[in-house]
Amino acid sequence: MDWKIIEATILQKNYSKTLYIVEEYYANIMQTIPLIIAGLIIGMLGGFLGLGGGFLIVPLLLVLGYEAKIVSGTSLMAILLISLSGVIAHNKLQHIDFKIAIPIAIGGIIGAQIGAQWVDKIPTETFSKIFAAVLILIAIRIGFT
Repeated sequence: MDWKIIEATILQKNYSKTLYIVEEYYANIMQTIPLIIAGLIIGMLGGFLGLGGGFLIVPLLLVLGYEAKIVSGTSLMAILLISLSGVIAHNKLQHIDFKIAIPIAIGGIIGAQIGAQWVDKIPTETFSKIFAAVLILIAIRIGFT
């Protein structure tokens, strides 16, 4: 058995795999940088307005062409991390009323489980329309309060 040929084959496969990983990394960077900038803006607005940023993340991901179920799950993950940062900052400033936050969170945890099941059953187009309607109703309610 010629060990040099085997070694050369292994090296070539590893080199090809490494090149693929590097190429994929740089392609992802070009997609990631605009998302980081969007996240920065969403985080600032979320921290200022007391929002997780989902009302901005969801339309962004829909416009970028992602499916509703991916949009929903991805948005929630981003909101979790953004909100955690905001909670830490607001807690340091003593801006949190835990007597209000905890009951809302309990209901929200249960509701999120139900909502995750619903989004898996509807088409992205329907999801987009429902989301837009909810935003419009919220805007009208806030505008006339």
